[in-house]
Amino acid sequence: MSHDPTDPAPGVPVAIGLGTNLGDRTGNLHQAIGRIGAVVSALRSSTIWASDAMLLPGAPADWSIPFLNAVVVGHTRLTAHALLDRLQGIELDMGRGPHEKWAPRSIDLDLLVHGEAVIDDARLRVPHPGIGARPFVLLPLAELWPDRRLPGARVPLAEQAAAYRTRHPVELPFRAYPLVGESPLAASA
Repeated sequence: MSHDPTDPAPGVPVAIGLGTNLGDRTGNLHQAIGRIGAVVSALRSSTIWASDAMLLPGAPADWSIPFLNAVVVGHTRLTAHALLDRLQGIELDMGRGPHEKWAPRSIDLDLLVHGEAVIDDARLRVPHPGIGARPFVLLPLAELWPDRRLPGARVPLAEQAAAYRTRHPVELPFRAYPLVGESPLAASA
């Protein structure tokens, strides 16, 4: 049997971004991470980051609900598209249905990195194009993979995070809390 070059080698490192701004936000993160653990091994999670909702101009005022965000990293035997399918299944199982862009949601799962793959097709873009511009993704990802360079990046994630903090010192209303145990945000979920 010949090896299919589109299949990743077993244990491809992956990073997944999580966000939630509806319901029990801390519980949503824990539930999603538990479900991701069924398809991603050696799972490690960042601290929880609180951030304001990203909104499109003219979005309804009631969409301005703060998010809790986290990143998980681990290894998978799934191809990028198969993992995307599983992540979208988790979103559906957790109550996410069709919605307008950037509308409030119980869970949002983004495949950020899949090994050294660079994919840009109708369904998937990895590395995720928003990593460097979204501190609630970049900072927790750098927390977990400080020395890792993303495909096409010139510097490791820790240097990218430091550069972001230098460029945007006042624009970081984000607070980090451990994902394990109670966080001060649980009461406001």
